[in-house]
Amino acid sequence: SVFSSKLASALENARDGGSLYALCFIDLDDFKTINDTYGHDCGDQLLNGFAERLQSALSTAGTLIRLGGDEFIAILYGVSERCIAGERFRRMLEAIGSEPYHLEGIDLNPAVSMGLALYPSEADSLEALMRLADADMYEHKKRRRCRNGTETSPSADGASCGAGV
Repeated sequence: SVFSSKLASALENARDGGSLYALCFIDLDDFKTINDTYGHDCGDQLLNGFAERLQSALSTAGTLIRLGGDEFIAILYGVSERCIAGERFRRMLEAIGSEPYHLEGIDLNPAVSMGLALYPSEADSLEALMRLADADMYEHKKRRRCRNGTETSPSADGASCGAGV
C-alpha cells in the first residue's frame, strides 16, 4: 500500500540518516453519525475539506495518508521530542478547527482525536509506532469524552510538553 511504502521509506531514511519523526493517528469522532444524519455526500465533502486543511497544516514538514473511512495518518518529519510534536499537533488542530466546515447549507464542527508516537525514542518499528500512536489516540479520545461528553469541536488535549500528546 501507499502508506506502508511511504512509512517504510521514512523509517529507512531515519535509520540511515539519524532523522527523527512522529507518527500521528487522526480520527474524526462520530463520523458515522454525520453520515447518517446529513448523508454520504455531506460526509464526503467533510472528509475532503478535513484532508485539505490537514495537508495545508503539514505543508512540506509531513506526509498525510488516508487509511480509510475517517482515519488518517500523518508522518511529521524532524520531530525529536514530544514538545515539538505537540506544537505541530496544535497547529494541525488549529487548521482543521479554525472555522466550521460549510457543507450543503449546514456548519459542522467535528471533534477530532489524535495520537502520537515518536521514532526512534518511543518505538523503532512500524508495528510498534502504529500500535503506540493508535493507543495514544484512543487515550486522547477517552480523556476528552470523560471531561466533556458533548464536545463538538477539535481540542488540543494533551498537546504540551510532557503531557503525553
